[in-house]
Amino acid sequence: MEASNEQVLLTTARSSFEAKVIVVVLASEGIKAFNSGGNLMDEFAVAQVLLNLQGVDVFVSADSRDAANQALEAAREVGKFIEGDSDD
Repeated sequence: MEASNEQVLLTTARSSFEAKVIVVVLASEGIKAFNSGGNLMDEFAVAQVLLNLQGVDVFVSADSRDAANQALEAAREVGKFIEGDSDD
């Protein structure tokens, strides 16, 4: 079966920092991702991102979407445990 080159939206991060964290979490699981903050933007769009008024889209290949969602959910669970918010 041929791998798909189609890129799909995984999530919209609240800030460029959060988008970078998501990309790094996915990379640690071997999943390639990129965020829209790396694309060319006009001054208005840059200002919106810098002021956290506009989200930053994170994309993965269509073939990796399910694995990426699982990796992010696992990372969220670890974060809850570290913060002491786990239900255990």
